[in-house]
Amino acid sequence: MDITPPGDGSRRVPAQRRNKSPLPDVRAEARRLCGRFAASIGDDTTPDELADIVYEAARRWANAGLTHVDAHNALQDALREVIERLAAEPTPALSHQLRMIVAAAVHLPRTVLRAYYPQLQPYLAAPPAAGRALADSVLALGTPAGGGAAGGGGVAGVRIAAAYEVVAVQLRSGAPTVLAPMRRLLHGVRAHRDAVLSVVAESGGTVLIPVAPHEPARELDDLLATAATAADLTLTAAAVRAGVPELPAARQHAHELLDLVEQLGLGPGLYRVGDLAVEHQLAHGGFARDRLAAILDPLDPEPELLVALDRHIRAGGIGTRTAELLGLHPATVTRRMRRIRELTGIEPNDVFGLWRLRAALVARTTRPIDPAPADDHLR
Repeated sequence: MDITPPGDGSRRVPAQRRNKSPLPDVRAEARRLCGRFAASIGDDTTPDELADIVYEAARRWANAGLTHVDAHNALQDALREVIERLAAEPTPALSHQLRMIVAAAVHLPRTVLRAYYPQLQPYLAAPPAAGRALADSVLALGTPAGGGAAGGGGVAGVRIAAAYEVVAVQLRSGAPTVLAPMRRLLHGVRAHRDAVLSVVAESGGTVLIPVAPHEPARELDDLLATAATAADLTLTAAAVRAGVPELPAARQHAHELLDLVEQLGLGPGLYRVGDLAVEHQLAHGGFARDRLAAILDPLDPEPELLVALDRHIRAGGIGTRTAELLGLHPATVTRRMRRIRELTGIEPNDVFGLWRLRAALVARTTRPIDPAPADDHLR
């Protein structure tokens, strides 16, 4: 952002906003609003009163092209000036005035965000901070510092299950943000399961769903599919079942699997270790992986062969289906498969040859998995 030198009390706006209506004198208006609130403080005043008048002003500032950062800064500066003015001429009511101003200031950042981003209203009305803290606490039980507690205990009043499905979730939604749809997804899951915990980021996160020791995985698959449909979401997820001591490792594993799903373009659905065991093993770095990926190096000068091989694998090695996926004549597909055999020495129309080529393509396509644990796998 282009910012004027300090001291002149103003900020420039991006070039694409300069043709909009003139910017209001936001600093002067912010001083008036905060001063009016301070002057009106009495026994029956609430912090929400400042939020209400700021919300309407912030909507006008947003429509005029002012950034929400500049609006926030103007309000903070105005509150600081009001406090300094009150402190310079103290009255018996000063203590009460300061408490009210501080209480009101806590809500102002959220008020400005509500005005600038209406789509965040459901999230800002009740953000899942407490739920995230509980989820982090349960995940910490699996670390040495957490003590590796067994099921049956509790964290902050929440009973800890003996085992969880650790579900790494990636969402696609038509909404500008997936925070509200994610809340709808969790609401649908919690309608059928107690003590569901989550760590939510902007486009997905980690969900901990308690499970019974011998509960079929199919039940969870159906539950998530139903909740995603009800929330109008396209859900891509990877699930790993684990006891409490293994939760941190399970979380990392689940997000590694989800990353593989996205790299390989496998599409929406719920994936488990058994679905991607070979792919996950191939994605680990090492000499064998490098040798496997090198099988396809001779195809680099003819990238259309790599595309044809990918579609041939997705078609299960059926030439006519490959032709449909590529939009080509079957004879063209036959020529490309023959060329792949000439360059790699492996027959793509043989079941064992196609398996080797698929393994090579996975090793080539996926990023090597770092064996070192990551702190957070949310994207």
